Amino acid sequence: MNRTDEDSTLTLTKSIAAIAALFLVSVNAFAQDKSTAAIKGRVRVEKGSPAGVAVIVRQAEREITRVATDKKGEFVVAHLAPGVYGLTFRKPGLAVGSIENIELKKGQMRTLGDRLYLA
Repeated sequence: MNRTDEDSTLTLTKSIAAIAALFLVSVNAFAQDKSTAAIKGRVRVEKGSPAGVAVIVRQAEREITRVATDKKGEFVVAHLAPGVYGLTFRKPGLAVGSIENIELKKGQMRTLGDRLYLA
C-alpha cells in the first residue's frame, strides 16, 4: 500500500468515526431530554396495513403536531411539553379513533401499548 492509499484509508476511518460520534450524541441528547415528554403506542386495524395511520396530538382542541404509524402500526411523538393531551387516529376507510386525557410529566415516556383498534 502506498502513502496515498494509507492517507485515503485514514481519512475514511476518521470520517466514519466522526459520523458515528455525531449519531451517538444525537441519540443521547434525545434520551436525556428531561424537560419534555413523549407518547408511544401501537394502532391495530381491522383490515389492511396499520402503516400510515395519522396520529394527531391535541391539547385543548388545538392540534399540536401529527405523526404517522410505521408498518407495524407503531408511533412515537416526542418533545411534548408537560400537560394533558388527546390523540385522534385517522386512516381512510376506517372509523376515527381517539384517546383522551393523557397526562404527561417532565421526562416521561408514556406508553399506551396497543389499546387502539380501528375498524
